[in-house]
Amino acid sequence: MTLSEIKQGIITGNFASEELSTLFDTVKTARDMLGSKKKRALSLGCEVQFTNSRNGEVLRGNVLKISRKTVTVDTGNFMRWRVPASMLEMI
Repeated sequence: MTLSEIKQGIITGNFASEELSTLFDTVKTARDMLGSKKKRALSLGCEVQFTNSRNGEVLRGNVLKISRKTVTVDTGNFMRWRVPASMLEMI
């Protein structure tokens, strides 16, 4: 099943509110698991990149701190970003 087929099935399906909430919770859990997996692969000083969601710019930097929900990335020029681990890609 492709992503577009899944999306179309959700839109056209006759789901009750509780069923849609369950789907949402499942997606949220999957996203959390992805972030946890990526955090385990990171270490301080690793070089990573992420896309700025406001302007689409790809930023590169080094991991300064790994917190429970975010990773602090130093992109140089005294710029530090707190980024969800799921948005990071190792270089």
